[in-house]
Amino acid sequence: MMPVYSILASLGVVGVIGLGGTQVIGGSWSIGHFTAYLSMFIAMSTRTWVAARVFNQFHAAKAAWDRIKEKLKGSEETKTVKAPFPNNTIQASAARKPSEDASYINVRNLSFKYPTAQHEVLKELDFSVKQGWLIGVTGPVGSGKSSLAAVLTGLYPYEGSITIEGKELKSFSGEERVDRIAYSGQDSFLFSTSIAENIAFKQINEGSEDYLKLQGILHTTALTEDLELFAEGTYTLVGEKGVRVSGGQRQRIALSRALFTGNPILLLDDPFSAVDIGTEKRMLERLKTVLKGKTIFLFSHRLAAFREADNIIVLNGGRIAEQGNHDVLMSMGGIYNKIYSAQNWMESEENEYRS
Repeated sequence: MMPVYSILASLGVVGVIGLGGTQVIGGSWSIGHFTAYLSMFIAMSTRTWVAARVFNQFHAAKAAWDRIKEKLKGSEETKTVKAPFPNNTIQASAARKPSEDASYINVRNLSFKYPTAQHEVLKELDFSVKQGWLIGVTGPVGSGKSSLAAVLTGLYPYEGSITIEGKELKSFSGEERVDRIAYSGQDSFLFSTSIAENIAFKQINEGSEDYLKLQGILHTTALTEDLELFAEGTYTLVGEKGVRVSGGQRQRIALSRALFTGNPILLLDDPFSAVDIGTEKRMLERLKTVLKGKTIFLFSHRLAAFREADNIIVLNGGRIAEQGNHDVLMSMGGIYNKIYSAQNWMESEENEYRS
């Protein structure tokens, strides 16, 4: 409709100039009359463009509402995991624990391509994960890190096999995925509501179990210090898409949202990209303590946390180029060694400059 309204408005301006010019030449209008009429007509035509934008927004909102209604249909089937977190600790998952030798997650011959793409972004991946492991996933830009994180949510079709406790991820119901897997992406959406509601998806009263749980998570993600700068604390409105908070704060609110679920499997896609090194170190120290027993996939190009990882997967071109713990990969002298050494050198240079 925008092109149609633009054409009509433009033709109207041409008509007014033609009609008004004829009236001025004939002596019926003065130059002042003509100028006033033309100005008012242009103002009116501008309002027609506004009307066209409103129509477009209406159809976009209707499409978004139809998608939201699909999610609301299943809201009664989902259940909230309640686990108080006193003394700034996050309670470990109560899911049954396999034997030490058993693999909790098995990925076999995994390949994946996006529905509209022709080429595979992940090709024949094979790895196993034990419960409670920290898995680091890294690689050059475009290597497939974020794609692997998306596939492990169970929301995308894939080729091959991904099993969790022996059950194929494809066969999980929506409720089972909600209870097991929490995902924090690079660009998580924040709603125009309070920080607390963005994390918990509900209102929280002071003194309640959920409030204590929230305070523990805020400490873990190093948001407690930032909230002291906001007059209303956790009740501060963040604005649409989080426009009233910084990029690092927005990222940590999204991470807190994933931790609040209490799920046993966490997929963290570049959770430290927008925070400074000092904040990252504080978060890592706290995460190591409070997330014991949970299986964590950390997808990142910053490797500070990878020294503590039980297994590290290095992707390159959608395939696994290297795999092993930190010491093994450093001894190989490959991609991981080069990335880690470069970052270590840059950090030492920065520290030296500051001193």
